[in-house]
Formats: sequence, C-alpha cells, structure tokens
Amino acid sequence: MSLLQRVSVLQERMHLPEERERAISNRGRWNQLRSLGEAKNLLQYMFNSAAHARCQLWEKDMELREMKDQIKELVGLLRQSEMKRKEVEKELKVREQANGSTLATPPSSNIIGC
Repeated sequence: MSLLQRVSVLQERMHLPEERERAISNRGRWNQLRSLGEAKNLLQYMFNSAAHARCQLWEKDMELREMKDQIKELVGLLRQSEMKRKEVEKELKVREQANGSTLATPPSSNIIGC
C-alpha cells in the first residue's frame, strides 16, 4: 500500500459519519436521565468510549510515526538516486567530451609499413 493510500485510509477512518451521529445522540441522553443507575451506565459508556478513542489515537500516532519514518527513508533514497543520476550524467559528459576530442584529432599512422 502506497503512502498516499495509507494517508487516505486514515483520513476516512477519522471522519466516519456514524461516529459523529453517535456523539450527537449521546449528548441528548443527559437530558433524558431518570435515575442514578442510568447516569452510572451512561458514565460507564462514556468512559469506555473515551478509552477506546484513546487507544485509537495511540494507534494512529504509531501509524503516523511509521509513515514519517517511511517518508524519511524515501527522501533519503531519493537523494541518493539524485546523486547517482548526477554522477552518471557527469560520466557521460566526460565520455562524450573524450569521444569528441578523439574524433576531432586527425588519425595517426598506426598502420605498419606506411
């Protein structure tokens, strides 16, 4: 999975419409409490939701760190590749110049017996 695909998946997960709707409906529950038992249950539900969200946040943080490490690695590879490309271009220029200078000089008499 490419880096851009991973970022896209993370963004989709962070903005799920069902989670937003659930959060809005939970706010209305406070107004409908009739007993301490209901309040206790709602507080337990909120605590569990907060704990779950914290775990998800930790997981996202770890994924983000991994992606940052991957980006650093890719940037390093890109720099190495660019340096190698420049070296190869220099070598080609030197060869072309060497070939051009040998073509520009008149051929010497290397034939035996002339």
